[in-house]
Amino acid sequence: MKNVTRKNKPTSLENNSSRWKRELLTELAKPQGARDNKKVTNIGRRYAQDDVREILNQMYNGLCCYCESRISPASFEHIEHRAPKSKFPELTFEWNNLHLSCSVCNIKKLNKWDSKNEILDSVDDEINGHLQYLGPHIDNLTERGYTTIQHANLNRDELLDARTEILAEVIKVLDEIKGLPNTRKAKHESELNKMVNEQYGSIVQHLMDNYN
Repeated sequence: MKNVTRKNKPTSLENNSSRWKRELLTELAKPQGARDNKKVTNIGRRYAQDDVREILNQMYNGLCCYCESRISPASFEHIEHRAPKSKFPELTFEWNNLHLSCSVCNIKKLNKWDSKNEILDSVDDEINGHLQYLGPHIDNLTERGYTTIQHANLNRDELLDARTEILAEVIKVLDEIKGLPNTRKAKHESELNKMVNEQYGSIVQHLMDNYN
């Protein structure tokens, strides 16, 4: 998990989010017998606009906000509500609550919410102050870091395998750089810097910052 910068609110939310929120909360306020659940569902899906998806993909470079896996074209990306919309319907269309997630992290997290130790926000929270790498494992430095690891299952086997491969690759390059004169290091360092912006880039950055 790594920090990203929030982009400007998509036009669809800018123009419609207040009205959509009002319509959703009005329907939810009705007694259970009078509530139109189909209408609630339809209104509650209006955040999934093309411009919202496009801007979130730009923000996250097509990577999951939690595990940093590349979201394949064959695996439809999820628009993640950090604060679950089932518990916080008033935040269903709130731009600052929307992120990009892979299906695995999103389904694992579902509507989990720890109000005392909230799951981390990759825009507003300094991720390195809450999480650290121990080999391919992500370890928590704070209780909020622990919540994030558990809710998104950030140490599942397939992620550990992928990070182990990246770790071995990066260490090999760093070892090669050690024996090179400064004039020949630039190419390898450029390759590593590119990897920082790809999937699992935070472990690449960690190794670059801490490898001796």
